[in-house]
Amino acid sequence: MAIGRLVHVLSWHQVQTDDELAAALRQIKGAGLILEDQVRLCVIGDGAPWIWKQVQTFFPSAVEILDYYHCWEHLHTMVAFQYGEHLEQQQEWYEADVGRLFWGEVHGVI
Repeated sequence: MAIGRLVHVLSWHQVQTDDELAAALRQIKGAGLILEDQVRLCVIGDGAPWIWKQVQTFFPSAVEILDYYHCWEHLHTMVAFQYGEHLEQQQEWYEADVGRLFWGEVHGVI
């Protein structure tokens, strides 16, 4: 497998339940579709614990990444909690953190 090459193996819309995800990952693992000793495996998900649990079961070395949409959703929840009715402060905080995320400054957001 060439370095820098991305290989799409499974999409969220292909699975709907914990059991279906487990079956899909089991099939992928069994078929040897991912050469774990030759790639860095990354899983992008919505943050649902059951997804990370199944990924860790079959691919424990995989890096877990929260997808951008759900991250933004969590930021909106946090900013509303933090600043309440102060809409201008909410907007400033949110825009600053979205910018930090865009530039990869995750620890600055946390």
